[in-house]
Amino acid sequence: MALDDTPNKLESAWIQRNAQNQYYEQINISGSDLIIYHSSSGEIMADKISVWAAKYGIGSGGSSDTASYMYFNGNRSITRSPHEGINVGTNNVVNFLDAFFFPFVSATLSINSTTLYYETGSSQNIAVNGSITANSETVFGSGSVRKGGFDWYTFTSASSYSTTETGVSSSRTYQTAMQVGNNGSPTLMFSTAKSVSFIFPYLWGMSTTAGLADTALYNGMSTKVIETEQTQADSLVGTSTYIYFAFPATFNSLSSIKDPSNFEVLSSFEYSASVPVTSSGLTNNWMALYKVYRLSLQANPNGTYTFYH
Repeated sequence: MALDDTPNKLESAWIQRNAQNQYYEQINISGSDLIIYHSSSGEIMADKISVWAAKYGIGSGGSSDTASYMYFNGNRSITRSPHEGINVGTNNVVNFLDAFFFPFVSATLSINSTTLYYETGSSQNIAVNGSITANSETVFGSGSVRKGGFDWYTFTSASSYSTTETGVSSSRTYQTAMQVGNNGSPTLMFSTAKSVSFIFPYLWGMSTTAGLADTALYNGMSTKVIETEQTQADSLVGTSTYIYFAFPATFNSLSSIKDPSNFEVLSSFEYSASVPVTSSGLTNNWMALYKVYRLSLQANPNGTYTFYH
C-alpha cells in the first residue's frame, strides 16, 4: 500500500519501518487522521498524519528542516558548471545540494545560420527555421519570428519552427522570440539574429578582348562571387587571353596579386578605378561602378591566382 498522509477508510492498522530504519513504528486507526508512533528518541508520540508526514518528509507532507529523514534525489545529471565564489543562499543540506548542483537551466532558441548574402537585383526565397531546447524549462507559450523587429510569423510548437519568405529582394533581419515560464519569472527568450543582405558581386575570368565594360564585362566573366570584401582565389586556365578581376568601386584597391607559382604579379595588371558595369538576367538589373584589374598582355594562365585587398 502506498504511504501518504491521507486517511483511508479501507485501512485498519499498519506498522512500518523503512529500509534505513528512519521511519519509526506507526499505528493508524481506520478512518482516522491520527497516527501513533515511536519518535527517534523512543518516545510514544501521537500526531495528525499531515504533521507526522511533514516531520519525516513523506507523501505531500514535504520535508522539514528538523526531520530525522530528508528526501533527496541524487539520481540525475548535474546541471551546474564549475564556478568559484558562488553562494546559492540556502539554509539546509538538501536545498543546498539542489541549488548548487541542479540549478534551473533556461531553455535556448536557435535560428538557421546568421548572415546570408545575395546579389543585388536578384529575388530570393528565405527559409527561417530553428529549434527549442527545453533544458529545465517546462512552461512554453507562443513563439514568433520577427522581421525588422515586428512579429511576422507565429508558432506554438515547443520543439521547432519553420517558415519561408518568398520573393525577397532587399535586406532583412529575422529573430525568433518565445514566451517561457523561466522558473516562475515569465519572460521572452530570443534567438540570435539572422540577416539577409544584397550586395554587388566579385567578377573575374578571362577574355581575348581588351577593355571590357558594362554588360559585356558582366556576361564575359566565368566567375561571380557574392561575398563581402576579402581575398579571392581561383584557378584560371587559358591560351592567349587576358585575365580580368573586378569588384565594386567601394572596396579597397588590391595590394597584391600572386600567380600559381606565388610570384607577385600586381605590376603586370592594368588598373581602372571607375568602370561602369551593368548586370543582366536578374529580376531587377543594376548598374554600378567597378574597379577592374586586367592583365596587360595576353598570356597562357594555368593555375590558381590569388587577389589580395
